[in-house]
Amino acid sequence: MENVNDYHGYLALPRHSKLLLKELGYDLFGFYLGLVMCAIWYRGNKNFGRIVKTQTELAESLHMTQTTVSRKFNELEKHKYFVIRHKRGMILGYFPLFLPDVAKKIHSSDYANLHELYSNMHQINAELQGNYANSQDERTQNKSLRFNSSSKDNFSFPNLNSEEVDVDEVIEGIERMKKERENSDEI
Repeated sequence: MENVNDYHGYLALPRHSKLLLKELGYDLFGFYLGLVMCAIWYRGNKNFGRIVKTQTELAESLHMTQTTVSRKFNELEKHKYFVIRHKRGMILGYFPLFLPDVAKKIHSSDYANLHELYSNMHQINAELQGNYANSQDERTQNKSLRFNSSSKDNFSFPNLNSEEVDVDEVIEGIERMKKERENSDEI
């Protein structure tokens, strides 16, 4: 029960994961899913999709012995693209398959074999990774705040016709609105 807070969220298991199950078998597929859960999921991290834990740490978090983890890694390396050892940690080749945004894009595709799945999945993930990086760059470069209000209140901002509103203008408008409400409450 000590590892209860280590994992949160959900793991997407698209129907294409059956190809992995067919290739690995239940025991090794379960181990692979455990590795997927131990990988880094944050797209902004340079080790995204990799396992940076040592085999000892993996054994502890997966509740296995270190020799079992080592043996299962050796079995996985016999299968192409599943685990690739790298100096910055182990790369999980099919990791993008379990990402919700990638799984959503490939859900209606049919693949004859793992090679087709692997190439298409990585192409989609690269596009999404590029889109994610571009959106992060735009966020840091854009110093103004987009303002969309669903409220019926009139904030009366000076630049309401433009789509972008300066942050200072937003703060001034909110202060004006607070004062107007306070004055109406006093009456």
